[in-house]
Amino acid sequence: MQRDDIIRSISRALEAEQPVAGLFLSGSLGRGMADRFSDIDLLAVAPPAAHATIAAAYRASLAGLLPIVFWRERVAESVLVNAIAEDWQRIDFLLIAPARLPAYARDAVRPLFDRQGLMATMPRASPAPRPGPARAFLPLARTLATQLDLPWPDAFEAATWRYLERELGVARPP
Repeated sequence: MQRDDIIRSISRALEAEQPVAGLFLSGSLGRGMADRFSDIDLLAVAPPAAHATIAAAYRASLAGLLPIVFWRERVAESVLVNAIAEDWQRIDFLLIAPARLPAYARDAVRPLFDRQGLMATMPRASPAPRPGPARAFLPLARTLATQLDLPWPDAFEAATWRYLERELGVARPP
């Protein structure tokens, strides 16, 4: 099943659940930066009292679409579900209370449905990104390689950065 078909099907199923105030694409799809490796990240908003019912409806709708080979559900203040289908399609579902919505920005989500105008309550833009892990990891790794008198894999590092830029749009930090 194609990614867009999965999104449409889940959206229809959750729109039928009245307590769901809104459903948004997040992650790379929500930011408009998806590529062929992107998973489906869904952000749903509903009152906490309805979370268990909605999580069950989500699971039933997804199980009806795809053979799921991995399912992990964590429940705390929110519900986070990670699912992987037999064809390696990855779908992450985060169900939050309306009070947590201001932690998400309009430029990082795309509404699938928004019954209560939630998008208007969200900050307009995401905060500036912090330096990625590579900025912290690479200097430490180089130092460790020097201390252990190991050669640095320059060709491997260069090939990795070319791949990350080509496939994911991740530029090598200066």
